[in-house]
Amino acid sequence: MIDIIFDLRCFQNPSPVRRGIARHAMMLLATVRGAFPQARVLGLMDQALPNLPEDVRGLADEVIKTAGLVGRGDAIFINPSPLEGDQVFVARLLLNQSVLRVAALYDFIPYEAPELYMKTASERLAYGSALVWLRHYDVLLSISETTKVLLTKILPVGPDCVVTGVAVSLLPASPLALLPVLAIEDTTKRHIFCAGGDDARKNIALLIKAHAGSAILQARKIPLVVTGAYQPDAVRYFYGLVAAAGGNASLLRLVGLATTEKMQSYYRNAFCVVTPSRREGFSLPVVEAMQASVPSIASDIPTHAELVRDAALRFGVDDVAGLRGLMERVVREPDFAAEIVAGQREIWPRFTPDKVAARCWAPVQARLQHAKMRSTPKRRARVAVISPMPPVASGVADFTSAMLQALAKNVDVFVFPPGSAQAYIEPYYDRVLSVVGNAADHHLATLAHVQRYGGACLCHDSRLINLYEQALGLSGAAKIASRELQRNVSADEISLWLADENARQADFLGEIAAAARPLILHSKLAAQSLCMRGISAYWLNFPIYRPWDAPISLAQKQAARARLGLHGNVIISLGFIMPSKGLAPALHAMTRLRVMGVQATLVWVGQPACDLAPWRAQALALGVADNVVFSTGFVDEARYRDFICAADVGLQLRLGGRGNISGALQDCIAAGLPCVASNDLAQGAAAPHYVSRVNDMPEPDEIAQALAAWLQAPRVTDAERADYAQNHSMARYAEGLCRLLELD
Repeated sequence: MIDIIFDLRCFQNPSPVRRGIARHAMMLLATVRGAFPQARVLGLMDQALPNLPEDVRGLADEVIKTAGLVGRGDAIFINPSPLEGDQVFVARLLLNQSVLRVAALYDFIPYEAPELYMKTASERLAYGSALVWLRHYDVLLSISETTKVLLTKILPVGPDCVVTGVAVSLLPASPLALLPVLAIEDTTKRHIFCAGGDDARKNIALLIKAHAGSAILQARKIPLVVTGAYQPDAVRYFYGLVAAAGGNASLLRLVGLATTEKMQSYYRNAFCVVTPSRREGFSLPVVEAMQASVPSIASDIPTHAELVRDAALRFGVDDVAGLRGLMERVVREPDFAAEIVAGQREIWPRFTPDKVAARCWAPVQARLQHAKMRSTPKRRARVAVISPMPPVASGVADFTSAMLQALAKNVDVFVFPPGSAQAYIEPYYDRVLSVVGNAADHHLATLAHVQRYGGACLCHDSRLINLYEQALGLSGAAKIASRELQRNVSADEISLWLADENARQADFLGEIAAAARPLILHSKLAAQSLCMRGISAYWLNFPIYRPWDAPISLAQKQAARARLGLHGNVIISLGFIMPSKGLAPALHAMTRLRVMGVQATLVWVGQPACDLAPWRAQALALGVADNVVFSTGFVDEARYRDFICAADVGLQLRLGGRGNISGALQDCIAAGLPCVASNDLAQGAAAPHYVSRVNDMPEPDEIAQALAAWLQAPRVTDAERADYAQNHSMARYAEGLCRLLELD
């Protein structure tokens, strides 16, 4: 099955009337499934823009929010509006040679009149950039020969371009000449009609001058009906033109934006339809008039000459008298009007939806068939990985470093620092894997790029509350939580959750889950929680990323203790030092050990994430200050391993946990070090029997008894350690990661 990725951003516009680009795009979207019945249609939207209309959303099998979905497989990308919006948003598709890239091409009006449409440097840069991106399409579907000719001047060597026209479907495809004139209100009884718009190129002023200056039209009180949303200044200007020409102001009807039903009435009850534009890519009103069996007269521009073939029915863009004469003759001479209708009757059927769709999809089908016949040599997959790396003091950085060594045995790996957008855009890479954690300083930029460009994401945390609070403040984090929980969440509630992990109700993963394909977690519980909410998430068993070649020997233990200045029973707790790591119950547990007659030293190894002064004071008050050591920062790799070698037992707690993963606990397990851990952490690591589990909100006695059991009766863990190391190896993890990335 081939994927068709259809850019839906042109529909993310709050306009209540669907004309122009959106109408043509709707035809393409509605007919693409018929042209490619075996394909899956993926609608691409930009979550930074307004929501998609439901009728548009319903025409896609699935709506995606990033362009990072496509990897090594073939696909078709269809952009119905390639010169508008942020083209970097779809750059990964445009630069991907395995994707057949198709775009509808309307006009180059801003290029022809930059003084009107590109008044700022940023506007000129955006448009010029979009023109450059046109080169990356394989097929351009031009709506007119005029646009195609201009394309060859702008891009002398460019993609294939075919002329398709625009589908006319305002009225039923039936013998319209037999339909009666509809009964409508006085404001639209027999009139001259113009489907206008608030743009100087529509040249409405010419039509108003010609109408207001016509003694015949004014005497017969024939209104001029003009649609379009006009600013107050434009309205005053138009009525000023009527007054200057001596016309009747009541005969100028500026009716605003019109529904389909209104437009049908305006066409069918017109003496003629006038299209006075100075520039057009295609002119839908010209053809709609023909479909309604109404005389269609238009300005003498190349686009109109393609449709209104009789030069006598065209007028100069500044020729007031010529236009006035044509309108008067149509009104005075019914035979002349009938002659025009007869002469134009054969033109509009070329632009029925089925014929336009056939012209659009035939070249795409041909190119797709040709692409299938090509053979592509096999090669190793290329994976771009965005992550902090050592020497950055981060557990995610250490993990990624170890992961890349294993992953490189299966695929070619390219590493990018957080904040780099290159990998998300460049299709040289078959997959882009973003690695994120819960710290804004390391991961905020990566998170933003994932949400914008997509791709696979490996999330190390089961919640991103800290990242959002650090980046957006309490109020910003509250907005994220409100969207996830679909209720109002206050800043005070966020503050409570930060202080008490057990009170937290949101996981803050919804934003990234909506963009990542796939989202990969190490917490099975977190993945299951997302799936229950209808969000796709995958789970990989957390691997060992600090492997130990052999069990820790007595000689290694003694040497490490000597280097660290430790003696007696040693308990270590690794990682950030903060209240949620069980500081309070651990200190009280040390007093219980003393009562039990067990002497030991508890060493907290890691970066303080809170003020330690109150905790040192508490240790002093409890009488265990001499038995508790707090680190003052991260330690290097050699010293970190020394602490594991020197210890008799590890203590890894996370209060009120829910789906947490602890790299520190995994390090203890990998070394064969007996450990006491929160049940949630042990479950997340699939811990072996030499990890004693305590409640996620443990009592000091519970901790003390578990520690004493290991200190008083050490047991050999070598066999279990070896079995665990085999089942949780980084090599096995890398193989699973390749399967999730569809690279195996």
